[in-house]
Amino acid sequence: MVDVNTSDPAGEVTRHLRSLAARGSQGLVAQLIDSLMSDSSGQMEAVRQAAANGDREGLYRAAHSLQGAVSIVGGDTVARICAGIVKRAKNGTFDEIDPLVAQLQSGVEAIRKALVGWDQGRGREGSSEISGEKPSRPLFSGSHLSGKRVLVIDDDAGIRRITQMLVEGLGHQVEPARDGIEGLAKLQLGVDLVLLDVVMPGLDGFDVCRRIRQDPAGRDVPVIMVTTLETKEHRLYAVEAGANDFIAKPVDETELRVRVTSLLKMKDAQDEVKRYQAHLEEMCEERTASLRKALEQMAEAQRVAYQAQLETVERLAILAEYKDKVTGRHIRRMSEYSAVIARGLKLPPAEVELILHASRMHDVGKIAVPEAILRKPSSLDPHEWTVMRQHSAIGSRILDNSSSHILQAGRVIALHHHERWDGAGYPSGLAGSDIPLWGRICAVADVFDAVTSERPYKPAFPNEEALELLREGRGKHFDPRVVDVFFECLDEILAIQAKHKDE
Repeated sequence: MVDVNTSDPAGEVTRHLRSLAARGSQGLVAQLIDSLMSDSSGQMEAVRQAAANGDREGLYRAAHSLQGAVSIVGGDTVARICAGIVKRAKNGTFDEIDPLVAQLQSGVEAIRKALVGWDQGRGREGSSEISGEKPSRPLFSGSHLSGKRVLVIDDDAGIRRITQMLVEGLGHQVEPARDGIEGLAKLQLGVDLVLLDVVMPGLDGFDVCRRIRQDPAGRDVPVIMVTTLETKEHRLYAVEAGANDFIAKPVDETELRVRVTSLLKMKDAQDEVKRYQAHLEEMCEERTASLRKALEQMAEAQRVAYQAQLETVERLAILAEYKDKVTGRHIRRMSEYSAVIARGLKLPPAEVELILHASRMHDVGKIAVPEAILRKPSSLDPHEWTVMRQHSAIGSRILDNSSSHILQAGRVIALHHHERWDGAGYPSGLAGSDIPLWGRICAVADVFDAVTSERPYKPAFPNEEALELLREGRGKHFDPRVVDVFFECLDEILAIQAKHKDE
């Protein structure tokens, strides 16, 4: 048990206050004295009443509050007596409470008596403390961190006020909160640091800290737990809740300065990183917007160019149709047949669409073939047949050297759609897989539609005869796989035929 008779509570306090005054803290000293003189009497009375009534909770809170008040002015002996009472109240053991309360009463009275005589005991030098004159500078010299906003959350009004004095002595603005609910509300003011008491009614410090970390406004705000809980378990629990650091009660002003300054520097660095990141994101958004606009413009230009290519294909097809009018719908049917076969061969969608458009130009070379040959109602003679066979090569030359993918594909189809799988075709006599796939696809589509359509030199044959012709030509005239896919997709083929039949 602490014995105030063998200690010097008054001397401890006066030495501590002289030390503060020597560092230029006359205003703070005056505030500490005023706070203790106004609160300690009521706090002491609350301790006596709670002890007499066996009020465990009341005794804990009153002794805890008085402990903070006397420790901040350097009353270590009295603070230890308070700590003993707090421990017994927490454990529910009231043995030796009366002697402790008596010791506490004696110590508090000694301190109050010393503070009453403070001015006389120190002479003229101490007049500014008693008068309440504000110091010419903060307790600790200012820095680039001055002017930060610190949220102090403590249910004990006396400790909250003393902590506020100390923080303001560092040159910072204080937002006081008497409980966790008020503290969480004031978090929205935009604070730079939180000093958080652990033992509070309702939401304790751990709960408040967890909620601070869940709030976007407090996710990165440093939190210092102010606590009398010194076990490893409690500290780990605080870290898990999101605390950055700890200060033990009673608060030591030097420790407070070091820890607050350190965490505020960390917060400043984090804020600078956030500002830079926000600046980069803003720049990135601006550049992305510019790039997006440029890409949209480019896409629109490409869309227009692609449409122009399709219109070019359409005009070339119309030109071939102009000389061979009976094949007008043949071009559309044949191109859609080709697309169906390409899709059945599992070609990529983009390639299927390319074949759809490019195959419309398969007979574009016929614009160089005389109409008398194109529209002759009887079989062609050898010379006429030689001229007719030239339309593949002519179509290739017409479409050659184009930067358009569609026209490039049209050139391949125009040149090779009359080649045969057995090598007996024209103009190059290619065989098997040496014939480009697009040409092999269009060969099947072209022959089926030509056989089932009316020509100047023949009537339209029934589908059954055309299909039989394809079967007979499998592996001879036509690529076997292409013929197989044609028959697999026959329903689609016949639907297209019905949709675009000749009038």
